[in-house]
Parts: sequence; C-alpha cells; structure tokens
Amino acid sequence: MPMKEYKPTDATTNPSLILAASKLNHYQHLIEKAVNYGKSHGKTVEEQISSAMDKLCVLFGCEILKIIPGRVSTEVDARLSFNKEASIQKAMQLIKLYEEEGVNKDRILIKLASTWEGIQAAKVLEERYQIHCNMTLLFNFAQWNVKAVACAEAGVTFDFTFCRPYFDWYVANTDKKSFEPKEDPGVISVTKIYNYYKKYDYKTVVMGASFRNVGEIKCLAGCDLLTISPKLLQELANSNDEIHRYLSPETAKNMNLEKVSFDEAKFRWELNDDPMANDKLSDGIRKFAADAESRSIVISSSASIGCLVLLPSKTVPFPSLAIIIHIRSRIYVRRQVAAESRSIVKARSASMGAWCYYHQKQFHFLFLAIIHIRSRIYVRRQVAAAVACAEAGVTLISPFVGRILDWYVANTDKKSFEPKEDPGVISVTKIYNYYKKYDYKTVVMGASFRNVGEIKCLAGCDLLTISPKFLQELANSNDEIHGI
Repeated sequence: MPMKEYKPTDATTNPSLILAASKLNHYQHLIEKAVNYGKSHGKTVEEQISSAMDKLCVLFGCEILKIIPGRVSTEVDARLSFNKEASIQKAMQLIKLYEEEGVNKDRILIKLASTWEGIQAAKVLEERYQIHCNMTLLFNFAQWNVKAVACAEAGVTFDFTFCRPYFDWYVANTDKKSFEPKEDPGVISVTKIYNYYKKYDYKTVVMGASFRNVGEIKCLAGCDLLTISPKLLQELANSNDEIHRYLSPETAKNMNLEKVSFDEAKFRWELNDDPMANDKLSDGIRKFAADAESRSIVISSSASIGCLVLLPSKTVPFPSLAIIIHIRSRIYVRRQVAAESRSIVKARSASMGAWCYYHQKQFHFLFLAIIHIRSRIYVRRQVAAAVACAEAGVTLISPFVGRILDWYVANTDKKSFEPKEDPGVISVTKIYNYYKKYDYKTVVMGASFRNVGEIKCLAGCDLLTISPKFLQELANSNDEIHGI
C-alpha cells in the first residue's frame, strides 16, 4: 500500500476517494458496518442513508489513522456548503462518530468548502468547540483572507489549496496552453497565500495539493505542507536534482504586502468578479456533491436500506427550500430612475440575480427576479431558482434563453441545436409549465434570444423580450406559430 510505503504524516479523504474505495471488495466490510449503523440510527430511509454515509466516511478515516501518525481530514457533505448551521451540526456529528470509534478529535480535521457560510462555520467550530478545520476549494484572495482572519485566533487550521484546477482553467480559457513551473497559476496562487499568511503572522497552515508535475512541487518547497500523490512521490525519490527552498517566513516578512479585509458583501463580490475562482468553486462543490449522491446509491443498494435511487434531489422535484434570495447587504445598486410619483432603484443580488423595485410613496417592495442563467448552472438548478422566486412572491422572472445556449455550445461537443432542443427553450418551457401546473402568479418573461426559432418555440409564454431585429423577422415571416 502506498501509504505504508511513503509514510506520510497526515492524510485526506473526499467524496471522490470514498466513492472509489467503496466499490472495492476489500472494503465491503466497512460498508456493511456502516449500513447496519444506519439502520439503527434513523427513523426514515433518508435518515438511515445519511447516518450510514457519515459512518462510512468515519470508518475510512479510522482505517487511514491506523497507518499515519498525524491527522485525517473528513469532509462535510458538499451539499451543505451554503448552510452554516447545518455544516456545524454535521461536523460535530462526524467528531462524535470518531469518538465512538475511540479516536480523539485532535486527530481529525473537518474539511469544509470555502464559501462564506463554510468559513463562518469553521470559525465557530474552531473557537467554540476546538474542532480544527481544513478549508478546501480555495481559489480567490478574498477566500484566503476571510478564512485567515476568521480563524487566526482560534488555533491551527489548514488551507487546502489546489494547484491543478488553476492550471486547467487557464489552459481551457486563455490562449496560453503551457506554463513553466514558476509561472504556473496554481504555484503563483499558493505562493501568494503563503507569503501573505507569514507576513501577518496568521497561524493557519498552508497545504498545497492536486499537483500535475514535480516541477510545481519543487517550486513550492518550504510550504507548510504539501499533499503529493504516490506517483509524484516516486518521481521525487528517483530524482537527483537539488531542491531549493522558495518559500520561507523570513522572506515573506520582508515583502511589501498590503493588509486587506473583507466583509460578507465584499467577499461575495470579489468571488463573483473572479471567473476562475467562481467557476472552480462551483464546479468543485457540484462534483463533490455528485460523488456524495453516488455514494448514497452504493449504500442504499448494498443492504436493502431502501430502493436504489432514494436521494433528496431525486425525490423532491426542485429543492426550493435550499435556495434563498438574499436581499440584504448583497445588493448592489446599479442605477436610479426618477419618475413623477416614484423613484425606482434597481438593485442586484449577488447570490440570485434578484432585482427589486422600490415604490417611494407606499414603501413596499415588489421583487422582479431576473434569473441570470449563467454557464455554471444546470437546468435543474435554474428551475430550482425559479421555483424559489415564485414561492417568495416574486412578481416576474426573466430567464435568459440565449445565454444557456451559449454555455452548451462552448462547453459540450454539440455546437448546434434545433429550436425545440435548445437548452434555453427547454429551461423556460419547464419553468412555465411548472408555474402554471401549481398556480404560481409569477410572470415568466423569456429574454436574450439568439434566433426567431427560439421565440416561436416559446409562443404562449407570459411575456417575451424581443429585439427590434427579431421583431422585424417575425413580421416578415408567413410561418404559422405554435408554442408552449
């Protein structure tokens, strides 16, 4: 086993690794133990599966702790990444399960996604419960800064910073397709985090991870910790190259680095304004969540806990309760329009793209939610957001049809769609039908069309925002129009 061979001090797990290991016959006894635990610790099938999944993560962690002298990281379910209180409760449950297996919490790191809610959960866990945390999916300076400030006075914690996702994103989204190790975006990022933390005496431990090659590793020599795969460890062991220390507290102390701080609104804006960080954080959470769901399928099908596919996201059509429209400090005023009897302030929520209209005389809000269907959101999530808007009493939503199409063209192998197969058309149709089925009063207004075919397929929608060019095309057409 590579762990025994290379004698690491600490180790980590994540849903992807647990999922892969759970499919091996060698670990079936752990699944059986987890299933039996789940059956006795849940009243409903869903509760049994959740308990079994937590137990399985802990059992794998215990196996690893038999080999290493240090700590193991165990991840809070990625589907709780935007729920501070639920993340805290899940973390405490995992610690309790470890203690039941005879493992002290000092040997456990709770891994949380670096969302605002995840960072705030880590602060509570560190300060109030002395549970140490490992923040993952860090891609933006605002994430690093808020995490460091939140936990600086609460003891030693870890920042888990991936190198490979940076490299992959820049290769996919810029003209540059290769980087020397010192110029690697991931290496630059970890170096920046390390120097900032040491400059201002933050105690948070910086741990680089997810390396593509040994060049990246060598350029980060001196970093607090590095997570290195067995393959790259073997390469390093076989190499006779001299390794220089590039990172040190002494060097960082002499750097001219400005100290900055972030509140929630600034944090969310900085993250939103960084396409790479926004993409990779969202993508990482989705992938870990998908692996968590797959793991629950493995558990539910292994010992008759329940049917094969019994997952919250499958049994509930749209998880609207998990979608919250934040119209508080996250609103950014874009412009103000004056009229005779009222002034209208358009404000945009960073979390949902919600707009509000303020009626000065009557002092009330009418919410006009413009759902920006960006490239990172799947149709299921789009509809979930739409349902949340309807349940919140939103007056009107305006899904952007063309932007959905643009994303699929840019990110899938399919480069053209017939109008009826257009992902944007499908999304708006799904939202419209759901609203009418359950008598929601929210008006659906399709917008941002790429062609008149999309418009024709949405004939019958409450409202459509159509450009003059397409209006002229429609006026010149003799085609009969059918719609939803």
